[in-house]
Amino acid sequence: MKSKTKHIETKRLRKDYAFGRFVRIFGLLVLATFATLIFHILYNASPLFFSPSVQKNTILESSFAKISAGAIELNGDWLSINYDKCALSLSKIDRSSKEGAVKAKQFAPQCDKSLVGVFDANNVYVAMITKQGIFEIYKFSNALAYELNLEASFALPSSFLGQTNYANWHIYFHNDQLFISQQNGQGSITLNHHLASLVEPEITIYESSPFVVPILARNIILSANGNTLNVIDHKGNVVQQIQYASPIIQINAMQTGLDVAVITQTYELYKYSVFNKNGTFALGLVFNDSLLPFFKPINEMSALTHEPPFSLKLEPQHSALLIFDKIGRLAIFNAVTGEHKRHIELGFTPQYIDYFRGEFIGRNQASFAHFKLENMQGMISLQTLFGKNQYSGYEKPEYLWQTSMSSDAQSAKYSIVPLIMGSIKASLLALVVAIPLALGSAIYTAYFASDSLRNKIKPLVEMLEAVPSVIIGFIAAIWLAPFAEQHLVVIFSVVLFFPLVVLFLTAMHSILQPKMKDTNWYKWQFLLITLAFICIILVLSLFFNQLPSYFQSNDSVHFLSSYTLSKTAVVVSIALGIAISPTIYTLIDDAIYEVPDGVKQAAFALGASPVQTLFKVVLVVALPSIISAIMLGFGRAFGETMIVLMVTGNTPVANWDLFSGIRTLTSNLAIELQEAQVDSTLYHILFLTAALLFVFTFIINTMAALLKRRMHRGE
Repeated sequence: MKSKTKHIETKRLRKDYAFGRFVRIFGLLVLATFATLIFHILYNASPLFFSPSVQKNTILESSFAKISAGAIELNGDWLSINYDKCALSLSKIDRSSKEGAVKAKQFAPQCDKSLVGVFDANNVYVAMITKQGIFEIYKFSNALAYELNLEASFALPSSFLGQTNYANWHIYFHNDQLFISQQNGQGSITLNHHLASLVEPEITIYESSPFVVPILARNIILSANGNTLNVIDHKGNVVQQIQYASPIIQINAMQTGLDVAVITQTYELYKYSVFNKNGTFALGLVFNDSLLPFFKPINEMSALTHEPPFSLKLEPQHSALLIFDKIGRLAIFNAVTGEHKRHIELGFTPQYIDYFRGEFIGRNQASFAHFKLENMQGMISLQTLFGKNQYSGYEKPEYLWQTSMSSDAQSAKYSIVPLIMGSIKASLLALVVAIPLALGSAIYTAYFASDSLRNKIKPLVEMLEAVPSVIIGFIAAIWLAPFAEQHLVVIFSVVLFFPLVVLFLTAMHSILQPKMKDTNWYKWQFLLITLAFICIILVLSLFFNQLPSYFQSNDSVHFLSSYTLSKTAVVVSIALGIAISPTIYTLIDDAIYEVPDGVKQAAFALGASPVQTLFKVVLVVALPSIISAIMLGFGRAFGETMIVLMVTGNTPVANWDLFSGIRTLTSNLAIELQEAQVDSTLYHILFLTAALLFVFTFIINTMAALLKRRMHRGE
């Protein structure tokens, strides 16, 4: 008998041991899965904290490099444009070729023409001049077949043909407007012409301005005169003058049409943004920095003739400003914040730099070198993410989140401050709605109502927690938002008087409850209070709905007509507050109900009324759990996605205006992640916002749990 009992006991212990092992392993797997998710989020956010780098592939080229007029990118291939022995040809740069480049196509002989230059203005153009002084512009119209078609031609004025050194010609092209600047001694002569116009080209002489750079997209001209930079409008008027401590040696207008860089003789870099100031375009300083820590002074470099000492390229999608010198150095600056990100020795001495989408070709008289920028996500900084920045085209620093650009020339904006403000604003406003509902309901069911009534009401309220948030968001978007837009005054009035109605009903209940305790009305008190609450709210709604018609001249009423509630933070607060109310209600109800009866009876024995006992004893004892419940509700509201996504206009605006649209961190993840290219800057920033969201909710939930534990320990 003992052996059988021992066998059963041994078998039971083995089962318990096996089950315990299973539970432990399962728990460890859950923790491992959780840790893997956190690691994945942090791993994908980590590239933002590494500096950019450059990968180099040098191509030796002895024949094509000497006659190359420039390198272009077509259909994913790098091509050099060559002009030799009357022939204009394209050569595909090929690292596997011994020559370094293979001829791709040769065009008809052009013996009576001279190649002026190659320029990129959204499309690749080639400029040539005939012996008769005809200026011709050719365009590559088919990237697959490498077709070169004549785009426009016109006769150059004789006064402009004195300078035949085309290396001193600088060509700018935008839409159908052509601007050519040629240096002439200490000054410049410019030609401005609309190709579709029959009017003669406009010739302008700048006697003391060796640097004349147009911004054709904004119809202004930048002219350097010693230490002074002049901003000239389309009428020839100087609308702005900027003074420097040393002479200007270089002006660069970026392809965006909104960014300008100026370098002085002391190697001071000034980055400007073009913005509209009272109908006139002007320059606003974004940042200035010294280049001397990264580049040698000009007197230690080789003679530069008329060529600028630096090549400046802007990578708008990563807000990167690339500065090259003639001896093979590259400095990478954040074009928005001015932070110096990296200084790189290229190991190559480029005479010219051709750049396109993160890749560039350096070329001199002996060779080509192909470079590729890597880990450009590292251009992002804390200032970019959390600071006010001066963006191109804006008059003052702002918080902006804008990732969708209409063209490659526009810069993306990655300030997550509007998203954080949107999440906080939506969550706080949701608490404004949820706390009165949840707290008032919990006080009634846990303190005033009978146990039988509480057991009926509480499950019904908790069932609301199981309603999918997408259903609440759908109802709010279809019904609540249009209703709010039509009845703005009513909603504001009801929200304003809601606490007063609750206090009034609470006071009346405390007065009438003792009188109804021994009557048949006592069991119907909840229904009576509910009907009274609904009637009072309806009366207030009807009254305030008619109020504007009686006060047509009252500004305090009419100011509301200039606002709309549809797709704004107010509507979100109502829907989100209803969604989180059951969670807060359940926790507060349990906290109040679990207050020991001995504490309540002691208060009653001292002569305290039920209301006095509630406010001075019960709520004080349950306060840690109440705060914990509110914090958990706040955490859930902060992490809510579907309601915010469906109800708001998803507008990332950095303000606390209740009538503006919002975009939260969670809704931004739902919107942007599916469109973000893998390994792009936006992709990694979204993972960073996910990490921030996790950290915030983890802190809130941990604090709430600690408060609840403190209550149970009686501290």
